[in-house]
Amino acid sequence: MAGHLPLRHPKGGADPGFATVLRSHGSHFLVKPVLADLTHDGKSELSGVLLCSAGGVTWPELVMVYERGPKLLGFVNLGDVTKAEHSDVTSMSAKHGDLRLTWKSYDGCCFQVHKHSATVHWTGSKLVMRNVK
Repeated sequence: MAGHLPLRHPKGGADPGFATVLRSHGSHFLVKPVLADLTHDGKSELSGVLLCSAGGVTWPELVMVYERGPKLLGFVNLGDVTKAEHSDVTSMSAKHGDLRLTWKSYDGCCFQVHKHSATVHWTGSKLVMRNVK
């Protein structure tokens, strides 16, 4: 495993791809995970970025937040925020109980590249994107 979840490749079937938190199947995180109190309960949650290539192509990355247990608190699919074929997180940090993200979105192999920023906020029941630019 080591940060990479291989998917079974059926004989004669399409490439099932992979899911990973690491860049280039190496030892570096896509973006360094963030440990911060996002729910304002005095306990830190762990936030990370997941890359999936189901079907052999990459999809917009997911920002996932876990509470102790570990239990998935929620996630944001960058494909729901910017309607591009690919969205890659370039930075993630915590400030005032929110996650601050920057990412780039693009189509195909680097066409129509756009840079974005936003905050991920916990409402008490779900994660929402705010101040998307």
